[in-house]
Amino acid sequence: MISHAAPAATEDNRLSTAADALLSLRFSRQKATPTRHAVNEYKGPMANTIILFVCGTNRRRSPMAAAYFKRRLAELGVTSVDVESAGIHTRRQDMVDRGAVDALANIGLEPLQLGVRQLTPKQANSASLIVCMTSDQLAAVEKKIPTVARKLRTLLSIINSDRQVFDPKENDVGGHARCLDLMRPALDALAERLG
Repeated sequence: MISHAAPAATEDNRLSTAADALLSLRFSRQKATPTRHAVNEYKGPMANTIILFVCGTNRRRSPMAAAYFKRRLAELGVTSVDVESAGIHTRRQDMVDRGAVDALANIGLEPLQLGVRQLTPKQANSASLIVCMTSDQLAAVEKKIPTVARKLRTLLSIINSDRQVFDPKENDVGGHARCLDLMRPALDALAERLG
């Protein structure tokens, strides 16, 4: 007799949270794909979904990504997602770079915070998805906080690109604007996935 029982669930295809669904559906670094059932069941973010953008110092790329992404979520009517940014190596007295502030102002935005935030294990563990700007940053976060390895992705991997998000020069508004332009397609795709 042929058995039609469903295959046993494995850790790779079990989808217990919206973040797991996001990671499995679109951003997986592994070859495994989610089951068709899991794809059909995913309906958007669950409460307490936190998307955390991380760069080196939290002065340029991650604050711009967070501000733009938060606006995209608002435009899509998504209210159940919190957006944060942090840096791997910050200095307490540092502020978001003037070039980033001005590049955001040029499109009607401002950073979510002006001071920088150091990435902490508590913040990383509470995040649903941690989005790094480069593969080196991803590796640094994974080494520093191994418990979050399954939550880590590079930003441009969201649109299936191996490119890295370059670090604009200090106070260079044009460079920051070009950096934000590079990030926008991936940020739009992630926001639409959550919408």
